[in-house]
Amino acid sequence: MKKSLSLIMFLSVFVFAESVFAKNIKIVKATIEGESRYIDLILQLNDNTNDVEAMKIDEVIDGSVDSSRYPVSGPTQFVLYRESNRDVINLISDNFASHQGGDVELSYLYNGLTGSRSSLELDLVRNGDEWELLSNGRKVNRLHFVKNKKFFKVIGIKNIQVH
Repeated sequence: MKKSLSLIMFLSVFVFAESVFAKNIKIVKATIEGESRYIDLILQLNDNTNDVEAMKIDEVIDGSVDSSRYPVSGPTQFVLYRESNRDVINLISDNFASHQGGDVELSYLYNGLTGSRSSLELDLVRNGDEWELLSNGRKVNRLHFVKNKKFFKVIGIKNIQVH
């Protein structure tokens, strides 16, 4: 009887833990100039509180999905896009709170020859149970990365278009 009770308790905890990350919300789709691949930024929400438990990046290339999951709490930084062993686009937040969001910076490699970077400031905010990515107070649904080219060679990201 004691073993059965322990097994039931273990299974209950396991089932509860599985349901905690049940909600996935795609917050933005990012496309890359001249490429068929795209990147989805997905928030994994706690099923009970709608707080952000993790951010997930799905990079889709020719129908194949490569996923990376990043738990969030406090300052957050991870690579959104990597090419030729270089961190091309990083997502950075120094003040992210899982229950209300925070400032989000997309730091991108402007010129790989000099190493210079530029950035786009965004806000990830919670309105009730809904999450939104904002740029200058306007909702963002899609980002488009425009390549920076010199002599027909890509050397970085020229800018990020917000839609």
